[in-house]
Order: sequence, then C-alpha cells, then structure tokens
Amino acid sequence: MLCLEPSSGLRKRVQFLLETLELERLSDADISGLRYQLLHRAASAILLAQKFTSPNALMLIHSFSESDKGFVDYEKFVSLFGLRALKSRLIGPVTINGIDLYFGWIRGD
Repeated sequence: MLCLEPSSGLRKRVQFLLETLELERLSDADISGLRYQLLHRAASAILLAQKFTSPNALMLIHSFSESDKGFVDYEKFVSLFGLRALKSRLIGPVTINGIDLYFGWIRGD
C-alpha cells in the first residue's frame, strides 16, 4: 500500500479548521483517521454563526444508512470535544469562540 504525505495546501486547510474549532492542541496522532468532512462541517457551522452573529451553531449529520454507517467516525470526532455521541439526539454544547456548538446524528430517508 502506498502512503502519500498530505500536500502543504491540505495541511494549511486542516490547520485552519483545527484553529477555528479550537482544536489546534491536537497532534497528528490525535486526528489520524479523522474524516476531513467532519472538521469542515463543524468549522462551517462556527463560521456561519460568526457571520450572522448567532450565539448558537449546529452540526447535524443526516445518515441514510440503516446500519448507521459512519457513526463510529462521528463518535470519534465529538469525543475530541469531550462529548459522548448519541443517535437521534442533540449533544453539547461546546463553546467555541463564544458560540455554543451543538452536534446531532439522525437517520432516515
């Protein structure tokens, strides 16, 4: 199996997302295997809340998988914020840059 190093552009984007989410303290080992999309969606929620001066933000994952495929990745991600993932419930908030960020996982058509 061939393993490639991430490009400098990807490293910069990931660093920006980690800083936006106040997770810059994490090492490469901490974020190894973490889905980029989860970082991006959570940071997007924070950035939109900042843009509209909202005190709250929500990152909601809508799964179309009957077996909740990807939930393990979601669990790992929210654990970075000290939260325990639950299905069909909002969890949080965690306060990031003065914004309360909530997370949710739902399943359905």
